[in-house]
Amino acid sequence: MPRIITAEQVPEAEALIPLPAPGKKQTGTLIVSVANEVFSLDNPRHIEVANQIELRLVDQDLIERYEDMYWSA
Repeated sequence: MPRIITAEQVPEAEALIPLPAPGKKQTGTLIVSVANEVFSLDNPRHIEVANQIELRLVDQDLIERYEDMYWSA
């Protein structure tokens, strides 16, 4: 995410990793949905957690809804 995200905003995330811009403080956040194993599209739990995180971000207007990005006229 090109913004700072907190655990309070996305409690479903396994981890939030701060991303600094070169020579600057934190400017973004890497959201980890599944830790200690490789994310798999074949694992229903992985997909569920990723979907929960996405819904949480959309509900807080932190990302756009898919249809708003591609189907708005």
